[in-house]
Amino acid sequence: MRKLTGADLQKLVIRKGNTVVAVCPVFVQRRGPLRLAYSPPLAGAVHHMGPAFMDYDSLTDRNRIRLLTGYQSAFDTLIEQGIRCNYVELRFPPGFLDARALQWAGYRIRLLYTRVVDLGAGPQAALRQSSPDLRRNVRKCEGRVVSRAASSEELPAFLRIVQSRYREVGARYPLSSEFLSDLFRNMGPSRIQLFLAEEAGEIQTGLILALHRHRATVWHGSARPQSSQLPVGDHLHWSALQWAHEHGFREFELMDADSARLEEFKSKFNGRLLPVLHAERSKIWHRVAERIGRDRPALF
Repeated sequence: MRKLTGADLQKLVIRKGNTVVAVCPVFVQRRGPLRLAYSPPLAGAVHHMGPAFMDYDSLTDRNRIRLLTGYQSAFDTLIEQGIRCNYVELRFPPGFLDARALQWAGYRIRLLYTRVVDLGAGPQAALRQSSPDLRRNVRKCEGRVVSRAASSEELPAFLRIVQSRYREVGARYPLSSEFLSDLFRNMGPSRIQLFLAEEAGEIQTGLILALHRHRATVWHGSARPQSSQLPVGDHLHWSALQWAHEHGFREFELMDADSARLEEFKSKFNGRLLPVLHAERSKIWHRVAERIGRDRPALF
């Protein structure tokens, strides 16, 4: 993990007595005299992570805020006195909105966004509620484009395409071949799945789905096609959405809807726009730490 992120993973566990009430993975790195804590890490192009609370949905409002204020106090003590960080940045799971405990603790709050398509009524219902151009593009690709789930053995082809796309825009793809191979080997197809789109037998583009509980999330990929003039990316996402429904997932997430360019594509699916709570706090040299935080790689 350190090889990819340049940070040390700290698994923070908050307990009330002997009962675990929350867990939060935090990635700690040094920049000069600063010790910086991030969840998710700067590297890896992960849009959100943050804490997970035990049995949060089953609590009353009064007990929820008690949990959040108690958690925040314990978390900040661990960050400042335990691992001695000067700066912390958190991006919470989609849909978590109660920022009061963070504000009371001196965090600055802003909202990011992601899009989630409900698969409960099936993929055809999802397609009917999508934009007319998405439906036209899917029909245009029928019989000409093959989008399919692929094995990890085809990761090199996927990497060549996305690395080339990043180079075109003067950026470096943040994930190495070694890291992705390790990820697929250790997590397996129940947690991560590669998809590729082909035209006339030539691989044009691909994406990676991250799989967790009831949600399949488009995590990486979907670069511009290699040579095809067809709307291959639309067909690829539609096929991944169908696969997700067939494999029992109830939601399909198009991760990161924060930029106008990304939103232009992701809004085609007409998914729910979910807020992602972004919180940061710094004791010293806030502007320096903020500038470092802008090093997060872009998603394409």
